[in-house]
Amino acid sequence: MMNSLSWIDWTIFIGYLGLVFALGVYFMRGQRTSEDYFLGGRKMSWWAVGVSLFATAFSSISFVGYPREAAYQGFHFFVAILFIPLVITPLLWWLFVPMYVRLEVTSVYEYLELRFSRPIRRLGTILFAGYAIGWMGSMLYAVGLIVQAVLGLTEIQLVWTLIAVGLFAVLYTALGGIQAVIWTDVLQTFTLGGGMLVVFLLALGQVDGGWAAVVQLGTEHGRFEMFNLDFDLADRSTFYSACAFGLFMYLPGYTTSPRISQRHLKPSA
Repeated sequence: MMNSLSWIDWTIFIGYLGLVFALGVYFMRGQRTSEDYFLGGRKMSWWAVGVSLFATAFSSISFVGYPREAAYQGFHFFVAILFIPLVITPLLWWLFVPMYVRLEVTSVYEYLELRFSRPIRRLGTILFAGYAIGWMGSMLYAVGLIVQAVLGLTEIQLVWTLIAVGLFAVLYTALGGIQAVIWTDVLQTFTLGGGMLVVFLLALGQVDGGWAAVVQLGTEHGRFEMFNLDFDLADRSTFYSACAFGLFMYLPGYTTSPRISQRHLKPSA
């Protein structure tokens, strides 16, 4: 049985979906070539591309999982996140982006063919497609769990909701190309960021003693620990596991993954 939502809730929900669809239709009109579709005509706004990079990496799994990780496992994962500005970004802008721009490729797959051969390009495409299907499935499921909790959906209703969300994402992406994706990411970033700020302030207002009490409790229970140097392969809450996550997950994800690197392939206006 679905929970009762106010008309304000439904207005925001339907309005957001309508705006996303309108973006797809709007950017469909200006497409003339494959470069327009895949690269936005190589004239996307730099700040929109930057915000889109963040939104692409910050998935629904991140939205649900990071707070849980900080609450129950400490701040060790923050070390992995720090790899993005301190290690990955310098490598990205020193090595990868200049190479992509110099070769004027339209995708990472095209680079694989230039560097190796067409069979390697096809293999890379198949491997990433398999990864992407699993990754998107987990993203949709995380979104579905949130929607299920809010609306009180049954298991069958959850399945159909996931199918509908997936088809909707495919539709607006297919219509508007990379421009629709990037500007939807911008909308998503401000929506999530604003929502998190509101929830944080409301939650903080419910804590006796406010921010000072939160810091005191967190310190007493070791919630802010970031540098656990115990070398234990069975413990994922250590400095070494965080470094491994940063190197083996974030580094390839930000430099060679098609979902991120596609945004590096177009010089911004």
